[in-house]
Amino acid sequence: MTPTSDLARRAHQRLGIAAALGLAITVAVAVWAWWPVSVVVPAPRTAVAASQRPVTRVIEPAVWDIRLWQPFTDVPIQAEVAPPPLKLYSILKRGGNFIAALSAGDDAPMVYASSGDVVQGVTIRAIDATGVDLRSARGDQRLDLRP
Repeated sequence: MTPTSDLARRAHQRLGIAAALGLAITVAVAVWAWWPVSVVVPAPRTAVAASQRPVTRVIEPAVWDIRLWQPFTDVPIQAEVAPPPLKLYSILKRGGNFIAALSAGDDAPMVYASSGDVVQGVTIRAIDATGVDLRSARGDQRLDLRP
């Protein structure tokens, strides 16, 4: 008997393992390929009774007369709203009441007003933490406090 080295012996063992795995995979594929396939055949459909059939209605062509690219209702065109006559700088809270710091323009002095006051012909209707409601000759407007 010829002595073999450890390296050759391990190579022969790995070759044997690889051959055994290849043979096992080949057998598994062959069994899978020849295995009988069961086909599921759906049950035959039975005829629908006349009382269960859907009723088809004749639709008049006038129903399908649609005006394309036109709104369903006419919306009146709104005129541009003039900018508010006052500028809001800040809202303060003193004694549970809100006070607005307002100005009639860049050159006008700042005025502190509360609800019900009249500033430059504009009535302060309400003040809350986010803005001021005004009433003037231009109509009702809201000044929001912008961050």
